[in-house]
Amino acid sequence: MDKIISIKLSPTSSTETDGLVNGILYLFNKPYWATKTGAMFEWSWIDLLEHLVLNWQRLYLERVYPIPITKVSHPGKFLNEAEKRWKDFSLEERDEEERKVFSFLLAHNLSEGMADAELPALIIMRDNDSDLAWVVDVYNNATKVPFTQLINDILEVGNNIADSYDGSTVEHVQNLIKQWKS
Repeated sequence: MDKIISIKLSPTSSTETDGLVNGILYLFNKPYWATKTGAMFEWSWIDLLEHLVLNWQRLYLERVYPIPITKVSHPGKFLNEAEKRWKDFSLEERDEEERKVFSFLLAHNLSEGMADAELPALIIMRDNDSDLAWVVDVYNNATKVPFTQLINDILEVGNNIADSYDGSTVEHVQNLIKQWKS
């Protein structure tokens, strides 16, 4: 079965101490988070695992947008629709909704887990009306996929990251791995 999201990691000789790992994330079996030539790049991939740990419940459970918007074709269009909604709002109303919207987007955009790497957006969200989920890339290409397969793929990504850092001597990293595995 083809993967929706997968990862390939190659720890370096100093992964245990500096946390850097060579890696590449694939989206629909094509390099997505990679160098311009499609190769691995060195980064602290534990950041992505931390994002998954902190946002797992939201990624797994959230099916609706945090503000009342019904005419959104997919999650990649959510911010545009929210901004249209705010045109006639007071500053206080807008600020309140902005907090909800950006919290939502930070959780559902996996690239936020590796923000300093300046990676392309990768938004995932469970569909409200089915057993499907949305996967939206940086070009706003939106694809509905089986939710269970997406979650299993993300679990595998998280497990691969945890395994790559298993020998780390950094307490924070070991705590993240324990949280992920629990």
